[in-house]
Amino acid sequence: MKLNIDGEEVGEIEYDPYEPETLELWIPEGFYADSIINAVFERDDGDFAAVGPIFIYRYEYGSGGGGQGGGPMAQQGQSLERGAITFSPNPFITTLSIRFQGQVGARFSIKAYDVAGRLVKNIYEGMINSSRVVRWCGDDEKGRTASQGIYFLRIENLETKESIIQKALRVE
Repeated sequence: MKLNIDGEEVGEIEYDPYEPETLELWIPEGFYADSIINAVFERDDGDFAAVGPIFIYRYEYGSGGGGQGGGPMAQQGQSLERGAITFSPNPFITTLSIRFQGQVGARFSIKAYDVAGRLVKNIYEGMINSSRVVRWCGDDEKGRTASQGIYFLRIENLETKESIIQKALRVE
């Protein structure tokens, strides 16, 4: 099934008719500049029914962030056993900051994966002492700019094997 917004295809969903499906995507400002979003689901074949809510979240850009992003997910924190990790801004345009606090002497790895589970970038591996900021500029292993979309960051304590997964949204 294809999703068209204002007559332009913006996404496609392959689904099992007996399982719920979610499509998350960034809608460019041009589609809602008139305050109206016309969403049309177009089937490839067969019958279908679309039942359920459509959630639309608006992310504001901060005035002092140089277009870096902002909104309700602008700064999200996760906790590991011996400290905290904060991600900001989220969504991000050029750089995502990952701030470690209280991780004295722990070794960590940070890896970014796309929605298909493919490794995009080994962002960092090494020791974290007290407080440290690691930045990801949205690039892949070859230094190319990754496309806009949802990425999953896996932060793992290499000593305890404890890990967390954080979603990050890269926008253009």
